[in-house]
Amino acid sequence: SQKGGVLFNKDKTKLVCYLSGKKNKEYKIPSTVEDVVDYAFAGTKNLKKITFSKNMISTGDYAFYKSKVKEVVFSSSIRDISEGSFKNCNNIKSVNLPARLVEIGDSAFENCKNLKEIKIPSKVATVGINAFKGCSSLKRLTFPKSVETIMFGAFDSCKNLKSVKIINSKCDVYAWGKKVSGSKPTIYGYKNSTAQKFAKKAKLKFAKIK
Repeated sequence: SQKGGVLFNKDKTKLVCYLSGKKNKEYKIPSTVEDVVDYAFAGTKNLKKITFSKNMISTGDYAFYKSKVKEVVFSSSIRDISEGSFKNCNNIKSVNLPARLVEIGDSAFENCKNLKEIKIPSKVATVGINAFKGCSSLKRLTFPKSVETIMFGAFDSCKNLKSVKIINSKCDVYAWGKKVSGSKPTIYGYKNSTAQKFAKKAKLKFAKIK
């Protein structure tokens, strides 16, 4: 079914496509919606603010890829920022992630060039490949104690990144990867932690968390 330039499946549990030329500046995903189809909002030009449905668990792969979205209001039900969800969204400056989030997918915020701050919530366990790659305005990242795996490339090409704090002393840092390219942050972690071992291997400065 279609409603004002937005396509849904029959029972409105899936949002299939939001027409990229739609003039609306804001859109609230209806509460019947549980899933957003891959690329559903990709390339939208006028949409500036999106609010998620309270029945959605994930954001949809590449759902907002290359869109002009500026403000994202997550519902508390969201557990997973899907692969590439906000890749190349250059208008996003800050993001308030939902408290119950457990996974930040591969390339979730890749090349969000104006993203200046992001706080990773305390239940996140996995940060995917290239999750924040190319976020050239980011100055600091803190991975809370809950984070067990930070995949390779997660903070590559973040040229203004000054500090990366890794609280979990057993976190698998840059899993499957050996070095960071295009970023030279100081790695903060506990003595004898995996963060310290990683910093040494990646030839990055290490500072102990007091």
